[in-house]
Amino acid sequence: MVTDRRASQQKGVSTMKLYVKIWRDSTGRYVAACPSLPGCTTTGRTKEEVKEKLEEAIRGYLASVNNFVPAKLHDMLEYSNSR
Repeated sequence: MVTDRRASQQKGVSTMKLYVKIWRDSTGRYVAACPSLPGCTTTGRTKEEVKEKLEEAIRGYLASVNNFVPAKLHDMLEYSNSR
């Protein structure tokens, strides 16, 4: 994967990253948000669930704004476990 990114960068293609925050709310549920995309926030019982739900929300956001969703969206997400 690192090799693919280097090859892309050498060709002048940049890789976009989306920063994602994950934290637990006062009820113990996980909350995930992508600050770069207004309204892309979700909750879940587990980290895995909240990541899946947020990825779906990001896909919907990008599809509605750009009419385009990257094939490897998951590789573009950078998760943080702090608020």
